[in-house]
Amino acid sequence: MAYTIISSIGTGMYKDGYKTTAYRFPDGKEYTTKVFLEAVLKCKYRQIEKIILVGTKTSSWDILIDTKGDDDSEALWEKIYEECISPSGIEDSSVKELEIYLSKRFGMETVCKVHTNKIDNDTAKELFECYRSVIPLIPKTSDILFDITHGFRSMPLLLFQALQFSFSNSADLRSVEIVYGEYNKETSLSVVRNLSNYWTYSELGDALNIFETKLDGYKLSAIIENEWQEASKAIKKISDIAQTNFALQIEDVCRQVKNAIQKFPSESNLSLEKVKSALENYLLKVSKSALPETLLAYAKYLYSLHLNTQAIITLQLTVEAAVTLKNASVERIGDYEWWQDYGRDILKNIVKEHQADLRKSLNNLEYFRNQIAHGGARNRESGNFPNAQNIPQNFASSLKGVETLLNILKNNKV
Repeated sequence: MAYTIISSIGTGMYKDGYKTTAYRFPDGKEYTTKVFLEAVLKCKYRQIEKIILVGTKTSSWDILIDTKGDDDSEALWEKIYEECISPSGIEDSSVKELEIYLSKRFGMETVCKVHTNKIDNDTAKELFECYRSVIPLIPKTSDILFDITHGFRSMPLLLFQALQFSFSNSADLRSVEIVYGEYNKETSLSVVRNLSNYWTYSELGDALNIFETKLDGYKLSAIIENEWQEASKAIKKISDIAQTNFALQIEDVCRQVKNAIQKFPSESNLSLEKVKSALENYLLKVSKSALPETLLAYAKYLYSLHLNTQAIITLQLTVEAAVTLKNASVERIGDYEWWQDYGRDILKNIVKEHQADLRKSLNNLEYFRNQIAHGGARNRESGNFPNAQNIPQNFASSLKGVETLLNILKNNKV
C-alpha cells in the first residue's frame, strides 16, 4: 500500500534553523540532511505517493528548497526566505510556487497548508479547520505516514487530533504510522523511532468505548482481528444482532463470546485485557439459564445503553418466547404463524386470569412495539405521534408486566 506523508515545518530548534544530522532508520539505512522528509524519501522508508506539509506563515519553508539547483531555485529560495523572516510571513502566491517546485523536486504531488503564526486558544477553531482540511487531501487508497519530527510542539498534537476527529465515526481503518527522527546534538546521529502503536491504542480505546456504550463493535472487530480472531468474530456478531434486532440469536452469541474468552491470547501486540473485560461484562449482563430470561436481561441491557427501539422489541420477544416455550417446542420460538394461530390466544387466556398484573402492561407493550414497527405512525384515535419522552415510563411498566409473566409461567400459575 502506498502512503501519504504528512509533515510539519517549524523554524528549527536554534537561531540558525534546522541542523544537519544523519537519520538512521530501523533497517540500518542512513541519510544526512536537515529535513527528515528528505531522509524518508531518499531511504525509501515507505512507498510515498503524496506529500502534505503543514506550517505557519513564518515557518522555514525555504529549507525545503535545494539551493544547489539552478538559478530559478535559488531565486525562489531567496524570495521565500525573505518572506518567512518578515512579520507577515510567506505570501499565498509563493505557497503556490513552492508547491509546484516541490512536486517537481520530489516527483509527486506536494501540498503546503499554511496557517496563522498565533497558536492559542482564540485561534483554535481556525487551526482545527486548517488541520482537518488536510484529511480530504489524502487519497482514499493511501495509508498515512505521520511525521512529527519538525514543527512547533503543538503541531503534531493538532494533526493527531484532526486525524482522530476525521476517522472517529468512520469504518476507514487504513494504516496510520507515526514516525519521529530523534535529534541528538551530541552525536549528530538521529535515530528514527516508530511510534505507530500510540495511534493503534488510541483507535482501540475509541472503538472499545463505542462498543461498550452502543454495542457497535465493527471497528473494534477489525482492529483486533489479527490479534484475537475469535473475539473479533464474536464482537461483530454482537453488533449484528443489536443493529438488526435479531435478538433470538442471543444464546448463540453468548456461546461464541464464551468460546472467545477461553481462547484469550497469551501474547499479543495489543493490550486486549479491556476487550476481554468488556466481553465478560456482556455475558454477566445478558447470559442466563434459559432463553426467556436471557432475552429479558438483554432487553434491560439494551435499554441501559439507550438502545430503546431494540429494547422494546426484545421485551416483546421475551413474552412470545416464554409463552411458546411453555406450550410448544423450542423450534416454535419465532414462528410467526404458530404465534398467530395459537400463541396469541394462549397469552390472552393468561392475561384474563391475571388481569390486574398483566393486562395493562402487556397490552401497552405490544401497542408500543407496533408503533415502533410502523415507524412511529400517528394514533388513529388521537391523531398524535408517539412521544419518545414516554419511553422510560412505557419501558418500566412493560418490564414489570414481563417479569410478572415469567414468574407466573415459572410457577405454573396457568
